Amino acid sequence: MGLRTALPGLPHPGVMDAVRRALSFLPHTLVVLAACLGVWALKKVDFFSGADPSLHLSLLAVLLVALAPLRAAQVDPALRVVMRVVTWLFAFYALAAWPVVTETYLSQSRWGAPLLVWAGPIAVAAAVLATWRPGFGLVPVMLVAWKKHELARLFGFPLNATDYYPVAELGLYLTLGAGLAAVGARLSRGRGARDWSLGEAVFLGGFAIHLANYFWSAVEKTLLPGAGLTGWITGNETVNIMLATQSVGLGPLMAWPWLAEMSRLGMEAAWPVTNALTFAAQALALVAVLRVRWGIWLTVFYDLMHLGIFLTTSILFWKWMTLNAGLVAALAVIRHNRTGPRRGLPPWPMGLMGVAIILLAPLIFNVARLGWWDSAAINRASVVAVTEDGREVPVPLAFFLEGSAELAKSRVGQPFEGHFHEIGAFGKARLGRDQMNGAAACDLPVADQSGLAESFARNPALERFFRQHHAFALRIAGEDGTFPYFLFPHHNWSTPSLYREFAALDLREIRAYVYRIDSLCLGLSPDGGLTETLRLRGSHVIALD
Repeated sequence: MGLRTALPGLPHPGVMDAVRRALSFLPHTLVVLAACLGVWALKKVDFFSGADPSLHLSLLAVLLVALAPLRAAQVDPALRVVMRVVTWLFAFYALAAWPVVTETYLSQSRWGAPLLVWAGPIAVAAAVLATWRPGFGLVPVMLVAWKKHELARLFGFPLNATDYYPVAELGLYLTLGAGLAAVGARLSRGRGARDWSLGEAVFLGGFAIHLANYFWSAVEKTLLPGAGLTGWITGNETVNIMLATQSVGLGPLMAWPWLAEMSRLGMEAAWPVTNALTFAAQALALVAVLRVRWGIWLTVFYDLMHLGIFLTTSILFWKWMTLNAGLVAALAVIRHNRTGPRRGLPPWPMGLMGVAIILLAPLIFNVARLGWWDSAAINRASVVAVTEDGREVPVPLAFFLEGSAELAKSRVGQPFEGHFHEIGAFGKARLGRDQMNGAAACDLPVADQSGLAESFARNPALERFFRQHHAFALRIAGEDGTFPYFLFPHHNWSTPSLYREFAALDLREIRAYVYRIDSLCLGLSPDGGLTETLRLRGSHVIALD
């Protein structure tokens, strides 16, 4: 008589095997959890803001000392690949994003020149050192985050964070995880599961954290007012964001008007299909961690999706795209380093851990939730330069470098009293589907007069931003007084062909800038042309003399 026959209450051997298998991955789960909690703890002291230079520099120094013994050879190959991609991404960003500073800003900064002027060279030097000592990859990540927050404080308005902040948090997680995995490998001495290393578990956790941005964007689309499970797919006229960005002066296709018209007509016909593909791809992020091949192909699709978004709207998530390329390379390394039929299949405990991280990531990480109703109404921001001879020259918003994304999204000076209420960036209808439908009929209320002047009265830093940026541009300008504003890693790219007059303008001729907010209803003419119905205009003059 067998033991199970004599004692029928004993668990089935298959259950015991599954329990033992799960327990063998307990060290992997604990390392990933510890890295996540490390990010959580550092965020609790506002580490990414750099608001307290002495505290946050001290914390960075402690982390660098603790991670200094970590050698590149100790980091799992897949994890090493994505860590280097993130390190050099931020090193490039720190160097290529010019130090938009003047003596006025330097005197008002809590950090001064070491951050605002020298962040780029310091970040590149740290990235080189991180080739051998990966812990120093934290330096470029934190310098970019701190500089962004400091410039936002000086400018008087927040800077766009969606394109870089989730990647910065991931960089911190990966670095902490790599250090913990090296310590765990020494302590475990071969105990536990051997078919996946601790470093690979950290990588899989990081992959899941990034995938959470896509998955929760799909969830957000179902939670919109009036959406439900399929309402966004069948009801959101995505063509409207093309109209909005092109009205703002963004979009590579705008260089060829006939191509822009064709793209608008094509999107008007195809938006339900593109909506369905976008939603499905984002929702499938939840299972992409279960098979290496699924992860590779879905991540490649995400980059193709981002490329399409750039071509049609000029919104360039180049940091996410670069990270995605690194993740694909790392997944390929994992697949290449294994043999047999299960080489592309993570152990089920690791797969479940990845799914759990995707679901729970918003509890710790700044997960993007990119879901909204695209309306045909916008509060469009624009800037014109007034020259000494009285000409008004349209200014590409890309001219304003670090502030360009917020200007393109019409966020500088919000809220705009009297203009379309709760209409956000590029026509985002914050109040729901009914507001989107009202915008389609141009049936949104506006006041008799704009309250833009009150926006500048409330926040004197806004006028200072325009004056200080002009002073900075004059300092950088060439002998002919022109300014190479396109040599900057923009998130929103102005179309160069629309601003040839400004590109040739001697900045020394400018006497004032006029900031305008236009409440517009957008539409398509039968031949694909963009139509604009002006409901309310607000203007504010910023004199330079």
